[in-house]
Amino acid sequence: MNWFIIKIIKKNNKATFFCALTLQLTNKKKISVLGKIDGSISNKIIGTKGFGYDPIFIPKGYKKTFGQMNKRKKILMDHRFIAFKKLKAKINIL
Repeated sequence: MNWFIIKIIKKNNKATFFCALTLQLTNKKKISVLGKIDGSISNKIIGTKGFGYDPIFIPKGYKKTFGQMNKRKKILMDHRFIAFKKLKAKINIL
C-alpha cells in the first residue's frame, strides 16, 4: 500500500492547506476569513521540527519542508497564521 501512495504522490505532489475561521459577533454579524498555503509533498520525510504534515510539506517557492524550518519562519507563512492575521485586520476595521 505504501508503494501505491508514493506512486500517486510522484504523479501529482501539489498540496494546498486551508484554514477557515468565523467569528460570531454579538450583533449576529459573522466575520469569515480563509488562510491558505500552496506547496508540494516531499517523497521523503525530511526534518524533525513541527508536527503532523510538517516533515513532508514544502511551501511553494522553498526547497525545505516545514519540518526543516525554524519555528518562527514556518509560523509566519502557515495557513492558520494567515487566517488569524486576516481576521484581526477585519476586527480592527470595526
